[in-house]
Amino acid sequence: MFKHILIPTDGSELSRRAVLAGVRLARALGAKVTGLFAAPAATPIVYRDLLPVGYGTPQQNAVLIKRAARHHLDVVARAAKAAGVRCETVSVIDDYPADAILMQAKKRRCDLLFNPDVREDNVLHFWNLIQLDGFNPLVLNETRFAVSDREGAAATLNAFMEPEQVAAISPICMPT
Repeated sequence: MFKHILIPTDGSELSRRAVLAGVRLARALGAKVTGLFAAPAATPIVYRDLLPVGYGTPQQNAVLIKRAARHHLDVVARAAKAAGVRCETVSVIDDYPADAILMQAKKRRCDLLFNPDVREDNVLHFWNLIQLDGFNPLVLNETRFAVSDREGAAATLNAFMEPEQVAAISPICMPT
Protein backbone atom coordinates (compact mmCIF):
# COMPACT_ATOMS: atom_id res chain seq x y z
CA MET A 1 0.00 0.00 0.00
CA PHE A 2 2.24 2.84 1.21
CA LYS A 3 5.89 2.47 0.28
CA HIS A 4 7.39 5.85 1.18
CA ILE A 5 6.25 7.85 4.21
CA LEU A 6 7.30 11.45 4.77
CA ILE A 7 7.52 12.39 8.45
CA PRO A 8 8.12 16.11 9.06
CA THR A 9 9.38 17.09 12.50
CA ASP A 10 9.92 20.30 14.40
CA GLY A 11 11.12 18.67 17.60
CA SER A 12 7.89 19.22 19.51
CA GLU A 13 6.34 16.52 21.67
CA LEU A 14 3.57 16.11 19.08
CA SER A 15 6.20 15.60 16.37
CA ARG A 16 8.05 13.04 18.49
CA ARG A 17 4.86 11.03 18.91
CA ALA A 18 4.21 11.28 15.16
CA VAL A 19 7.75 10.10 14.41
CA LEU A 20 7.32 7.01 16.59
CA ALA A 21 3.88 6.23 15.18
CA GLY A 22 4.98 6.88 11.59
CA VAL A 23 7.97 4.57 11.98
CA ARG A 24 5.74 1.87 13.51
CA LEU A 25 3.38 2.20 10.55
CA ALA A 26 6.31 2.01 8.11
CA ARG A 27 7.55 -1.13 9.83
CA ALA A 28 4.09 -2.72 9.68
CA LEU A 29 3.79 -1.89 5.96
CA GLY A 30 7.39 -2.56 4.95
CA ALA A 31 7.74 1.07 3.84
CA LYS A 32 10.71 3.41 4.03
CA VAL A 33 10.58 6.80 5.75
CA THR A 34 12.00 10.21 5.04
CA GLY A 35 12.41 12.48 8.04
CA LEU A 36 12.12 16.16 7.15
CA PHE A 37 13.04 19.29 9.06
CA ALA A 38 11.75 22.41 7.29
CA ALA A 39 12.92 25.64 8.88
CA PRO A 40 11.95 29.17 7.99
CA ALA A 41 14.75 31.45 6.87
CA ALA A 42 16.49 32.97 9.87
CA THR A 43 16.00 36.59 10.82
CA PRO A 44 18.92 38.69 12.06
CA ILE A 45 17.16 39.17 15.41
CA VAL A 46 17.96 36.56 18.07
CA TYR A 47 15.12 35.56 20.40
CA ARG A 48 15.11 33.91 23.82
CA ASP A 49 11.81 33.00 25.43
CA LEU A 50 10.01 34.87 22.63
CA LEU A 51 11.85 38.13 23.44
CA PRO A 52 14.41 39.80 21.15
CA VAL A 53 17.82 39.79 22.85
CA GLY A 54 20.30 40.63 20.10
CA TYR A 55 21.40 40.12 16.53
CA GLY A 56 23.02 37.20 14.75
CA THR A 57 24.97 37.01 11.52
CA PRO A 58 23.69 34.85 8.65
CA GLN A 59 26.54 32.43 9.36
CA GLN A 60 25.58 32.15 13.03
CA ASN A 61 21.95 31.55 12.06
CA ALA A 62 22.94 28.89 9.53
CA VAL A 63 24.89 27.04 12.24
CA LEU A 64 21.91 27.18 14.63
CA ILE A 65 19.48 25.89 11.99
CA LYS A 66 21.87 23.11 10.99
CA ARG A 67 22.30 22.09 14.64
CA ALA A 68 18.53 22.06 15.23
CA ALA A 69 17.96 20.03 12.05
CA ARG A 70 20.58 17.46 13.02
CA HIS A 71 19.13 17.16 16.53
CA HIS A 72 15.51 16.72 15.38
CA LEU A 73 16.33 14.44 12.45
CA ASP A 74 18.48 12.21 14.64
CA VAL A 75 15.28 11.34 16.51
CA VAL A 76 13.76 10.08 13.26
CA ALA A 77 16.91 8.20 12.23
CA ARG A 78 17.27 6.50 15.64
CA ALA A 79 13.60 5.47 15.73
CA ALA A 80 13.84 4.03 12.21
CA LYS A 81 17.07 2.19 12.96
CA ALA A 82 15.60 0.69 16.14
CA ALA A 83 12.57 -0.51 14.15
CA GLY A 84 14.62 -1.83 11.22
CA VAL A 85 13.05 0.68 8.81
CA ARG A 86 14.96 2.23 5.90
CA CYS A 87 15.33 5.96 6.49
CA GLU A 88 16.74 9.08 4.94
CA THR A 89 16.69 12.54 6.47
CA VAL A 90 16.42 15.91 4.76
CA SER A 91 16.65 19.49 5.97
CA VAL A 92 15.37 22.46 3.97
CA ILE A 93 15.08 26.18 4.59
CA ASP A 94 12.06 27.96 3.21
CA ASP A 95 10.10 31.07 4.14
CA TYR A 96 7.02 28.84 4.20
CA PRO A 97 7.90 25.50 5.86
CA ALA A 98 4.43 24.02 5.20
CA ASP A 99 4.90 24.58 1.46
CA ALA A 100 8.40 23.11 1.68
CA ILE A 101 6.98 19.95 3.24
CA LEU A 102 4.55 19.53 0.36
CA MET A 103 7.27 20.21 -2.21
CA GLN A 104 9.49 17.54 -0.62
CA ALA A 105 6.57 15.08 -0.66
CA LYS A 106 6.22 15.69 -4.40
CA LYS A 107 9.94 15.72 -5.12
CA ARG A 108 10.55 12.48 -3.25
CA ARG A 109 7.31 10.92 -4.51
CA CYS A 110 6.14 10.06 -1.03
CA ASP A 111 2.75 8.37 -0.99
CA LEU A 112 1.93 9.25 2.62
CA LEU A 113 2.55 12.42 4.59
CA PHE A 114 2.50 11.52 8.26
CA ASN A 115 1.70 14.97 9.63
CA PRO A 116 1.17 15.31 13.36
CA ASP A 117 -0.88 18.47 12.91
CA VAL A 118 -3.43 17.86 10.16
CA ARG A 119 -6.14 20.48 9.92
CA GLU A 120 -8.54 21.43 7.15
CA ASP A 121 -6.06 23.82 5.52
CA ASN A 122 -3.45 21.04 5.41
CA VAL A 123 -5.88 18.69 3.67
CA LEU A 124 -6.88 21.34 1.14
CA HIS A 125 -3.22 22.09 0.47
CA PHE A 126 -2.53 18.38 0.02
CA TRP A 127 -4.83 18.34 -3.03
CA ASN A 128 -2.04 20.20 -4.82
CA LEU A 129 -0.04 16.97 -4.85
CA ILE A 130 -2.11 15.63 -7.74
CA GLN A 131 0.20 15.71 -10.73
CA LEU A 132 -0.40 15.63 -14.44
CA ASP A 133 1.91 12.63 -14.87
CA GLY A 134 -0.60 10.47 -13.04
CA PHE A 135 1.21 10.26 -9.71
CA ASN A 136 -1.54 10.80 -7.19
CA PRO A 137 -0.88 9.86 -3.57
CA LEU A 138 -4.52 10.52 -2.71
CA VAL A 139 -6.08 7.63 -4.63
CA LEU A 140 -6.19 4.03 -3.48
CA ASN A 141 -8.09 1.92 -5.95
CA GLU A 142 -8.91 -1.53 -4.60
CA THR A 143 -5.60 -1.67 -2.78
CA ARG A 144 -5.07 -4.73 -0.63
CA PHE A 145 -2.25 -5.28 1.78
CA ALA A 146 -1.34 -7.50 4.67
CA VAL A 147 -0.19 -6.14 7.98
CA SER A 148 2.51 -8.38 9.36
CA ASP A 149 2.96 -6.47 12.63
CA ARG A 150 -0.60 -6.40 13.95
CA GLU A 151 0.44 -5.08 17.38
CA GLY A 152 2.41 -2.22 15.80
CA ALA A 153 -0.46 -1.33 13.50
CA ALA A 154 -2.90 -1.40 16.42
CA ALA A 155 -0.60 0.80 18.50
CA THR A 156 -0.34 3.29 15.64
CA LEU A 157 -4.11 3.44 15.20
CA ASN A 158 -4.64 3.84 18.94
CA ALA A 159 -2.09 6.65 19.15
CA PHE A 160 -3.89 8.84 16.64
CA MET A 161 -7.55 7.82 16.64
CA GLU A 162 -10.40 7.73 19.08
CA PRO A 163 -11.33 4.25 20.37
CA GLU A 164 -14.63 4.20 18.47
CA GLN A 165 -12.83 5.05 15.22
CA VAL A 166 -10.33 2.26 15.77
CA ALA A 167 -13.17 -0.15 16.51
CA ALA A 168 -14.91 0.87 13.29
CA ILE A 169 -11.94 0.37 10.98
CA SER A 170 -10.08 -2.49 12.68
CA PRO A 171 -12.26 -5.22 11.13
CA ILE A 172 -11.53 -3.73 7.71
CA CYS A 173 -7.81 -3.05 8.20
CA MET A 174 -6.92 -6.01 10.36
CA PRO A 175 -9.43 -8.83 9.98
CA THR A 176 -8.94 -11.70 12.40
